[in-house]
Amino acid sequence: MANDYRAERRIEGYFLQQTFGLGQRVYLTGAIRFDAASPFYDNINQDRNWQRYLKASGSYQLSEEKFWKDGRLVRHPRRRTGSC
Repeated sequence: MANDYRAERRIEGYFLQQTFGLGQRVYLTGAIRFDAASPFYDNINQDRNWQRYLKASGSYQLSEEKFWKDGRLVRHPRRRTGSC
């Protein structure tokens, strides 16, 4: 007779993100993500079993500047940088 082995597995994740616009030229974004998975931990409910990932980024809309108003080749250029 074969033995059945069953294990309950859980994966949980939460993600929060907010973007702020300053004068339709500068945009700042911040985010945080929390992840936990039961195959890697004995008890998923303990605080130390959660992984945290932070994200920050910013962008600058060049097409809103006076010197770019006649841009024909690229109409909406944006300079973007970020960190994870």
